[in-house]
Amino acid sequence: MTGAQAITNRIIRCPRCSKSARYDITNKFRPFCSARCKDEDIVDWAEERYGIPDALTEQEDFPLELTPQDDRKS
Repeated sequence: MTGAQAITNRIIRCPRCSKSARYDITNKFRPFCSARCKDEDIVDWAEERYGIPDALTEQEDFPLELTPQDDRKS
């Protein structure tokens, strides 16, 4: 089996519903099994149900807090 054949015969699990899906050029919804799974996934991203974690904590975002004495004019 050549490398191209291995890719065209690859069966994966749909990341949305876990059904089997072909991972090749014949599946225009890859890596999903269907248009429905692909559409539901993009809706979840649009509604911010998924996210990429931020490495900074809230304290690191704003490390300096002004106190009344820092706010005085000289």
